[in-house]
Amino acid sequence: MKLGVLFSGGKDSTFALHMASEREEIACLIAMLSKNEESYMFHTPNIDITALQAEAMELPILQ
Repeated sequence: MKLGVLFSGGKDSTFALHMASEREEIACLIAMLSKNEESYMFHTPNIDITALQAEAMELPILQ
């Protein structure tokens, strides 16, 4: 099975990605970008760095 992983770039989503990758193939990362930089519903600090993290892991990212 191939998985898309919801990814904020933080330690929790990075650990979840690691755990999932031990059991399944990771097809892509999915990052939610809010238009509101002060949103309390989405992780916004450094969210733009997720593209660099995906590149380092050689995974496509959907934003």
